[in-house]
Amino acid sequence: MTIYGYKCRTCGQNYDSSTRADSLGHCATEGCDGEIRRKYSIVVERPMQEHWNITTNSPISSDRQFRDELKRMSEQQMLKTGIPCNYEPVDPEMMRKHVESTDAIGLDATNRVRVAEGKPPIRI
Repeated sequence: MTIYGYKCRTCGQNYDSSTRADSLGHCATEGCDGEIRRKYSIVVERPMQEHWNITTNSPISSDRQFRDELKRMSEQQMLKTGIPCNYEPVDPEMMRKHVESTDAIGLDATNRVRVAEGKPPIRI
């Protein structure tokens, strides 16, 4: 999440917002119609709790450590198979939304989406 700080050029009133804009328009302070400009932005990230990660089969305590483990696993897989591979973290929230949008899990749900998009279904 990013927090943006804005300031009125006329009266100096400060505003915080989660919306990014170079200019938010005009000041809301009574009697002031000054232009509001962005002064700063701060990225706020939730710290990762230490946990056992089933993908890496190891304890993970930071995003950096997780990405390093995925890189190591990618390199190991390439050495085993000779096929370049690049494991990337997946946002679980995005995956949850995708699964919910298909109303079911599995090949049947995937095929319903593919057919709705005009693509042929996957046949096994």
